[in-house]
Amino acid sequence: MEIQELINGCKKWNKKAQNELYDTYAPRLFAVCMRYMPDRDNAKDVLQESMIKIYKNIGSFTHSDANAFYCWLKRITVNTALNYIRDNIKNKLNTDINYFENEFTDENNVDFSQYDDMIEYIGSRKLFQMIQELPDGYRTVFNLYVVEDYNHKEIAEQLDITVNTSKTQLFKARKMLMSKIYKIMDRTIIIKEVI
Repeated sequence: MEIQELINGCKKWNKKAQNELYDTYAPRLFAVCMRYMPDRDNAKDVLQESMIKIYKNIGSFTHSDANAFYCWLKRITVNTALNYIRDNIKNKLNTDINYFENEFTDENNVDFSQYDDMIEYIGSRKLFQMIQELPDGYRTVFNLYVVEDYNHKEIAEQLDITVNTSKTQLFKARKMLMSKIYKIMDRTIIIKEVI
C-alpha cells in the first residue's frame, strides 16, 4: 500500500490498513520504546499504548510524506514513553544538581571530546546495551537530549523536573557511559597485550 492509501485506510478504521501500519512501523517504534523503558515488557506496553493513540488520532495527520508520517508516529511514541515515565518513575528523576556539585571535581570530570571515536570503537549494539543499563532518569534524559535533540528546558517541561536536574542526569549518564567504555577499552588493551 502507498503511504497515503495506508493513512486513508487507517482513518476509515480499515483492519488491513491498520495491520499493515503495525507490521511496517512497529519494529522501529519498539526500538524507540526500548530506548526509554527499563525492560522489554514495559517497552511492549508503551508500544501498544502508542499504537492505540496512533489509530485514534490518525485523523489529525494531514501530510502525505512518509518521513513526516514516521516523525509523527515517533513523536506519539516518545510522548507515550514520557507519560509512562512521569507516571511511574518520576521520583527517580528528582535530584538537584546542587546535591552533586562537590562530587564532580575537576579531576573526576570526563573528557567527552573523544566520545564519537569511543562509540565507533565499541559498536552501536554494545552502546545501546549500555544505555539500557543506565538508571531510569539518566537513560531518559540522555535519550531526550542526545537522540531526540531536546534542550534542558524542554526536557524539564516534559518530565516535570528542574533544568538543573536535567543537566545533572545528563552529566551523570555521560560519566557512567564513559566509565563503562573505558573499562571495555582497558580490557581490550590488556587482552591484546597478553596475546
